[in-house]
Amino acid sequence: MDTIIVTLGLQERIELLEARLTEQGALIAKQTALINEQAALIIKLEALVKHYEDQLLMLKRRQFGASSEKTEIDYRQVTLWGEPDDTPIPE
Repeated sequence: MDTIIVTLGLQERIELLEARLTEQGALIAKQTALINEQAALIIKLEALVKHYEDQLLMLKRRQFGASSEKTEIDYRQVTLWGEPDDTPIPE
């Protein structure tokens, strides 16, 4: 008789453990899906950061690069009022 009580106790424990296992399996599946979504988002955000870094680099080169210093005007020949001076520049 004691074996029947022990067996029923074990059977109930097995059922409880199986239910817990099912719950944990569902939780693991949800967490795996969330991890996959976050990994995809990270990839998109890394690409976006790379794009903005490239844009910033291009703008810095445009603003501070060697070509930003080049002009068509020879400032040695321009007076204070912006008109060309006809006097020759001494060498």
